[in-house]
Amino acid sequence: MGNDWLLIGFAAFVLTGTGLAAALAAGERKSLPIAVQAWAAAVALALLAAGGACAVLHLGRPELIFGALAHPSTGIFREFVTTGLTAVVLAAYLVALLRRAEAGTTHMLARAGALLALCTAAAVGSAFYMPWRAGWNTIAIVLPYAAWGLAGGAFSAQVLSEGSDAAEPSHKQGS
Repeated sequence: MGNDWLLIGFAAFVLTGTGLAAALAAGERKSLPIAVQAWAAAVALALLAAGGACAVLHLGRPELIFGALAHPSTGIFREFVTTGLTAVVLAAYLVALLRRAEAGTTHMLARAGALLALCTAAAVGSAFYMPWRAGWNTIAIVLPYAAWGLAGGAFSAQVLSEGSDAAEPSHKQGS
């Protein structure tokens, strides 16, 4: 098939991107500056795209990619769909931010992105569920992946908040 390092890259990029996407909702609630939120959304999109590229490269031949997308019951299908939906919502959020949309619109898009990001983290974890293999035959296998997404979200929210707090005094001094 492909190199297993690409699967590790997929999980790392996508779960880090989902954490950052979840942090955007917290940033909206705290009314972080638009530039900080836009930068974070762009980075989250880049991480999801890098993860998607790793997944496609792992599958290799186009017929394997289309074969995976033709079977909705597979873990790969759930991963691709949730990652793609999260990326679409994040792109809409980024466009809304850059066009200075109303706060209600950006709040709704950030919350939808956070919810889809958590679904993506669960989908990544559920792809590792293997009922035929001891130790991997429990749905609890999803928990570490969901925890990675949540922990990434909490960490990212803290970094974004502190980064915007550090930048604000310099803007106030220049005023």
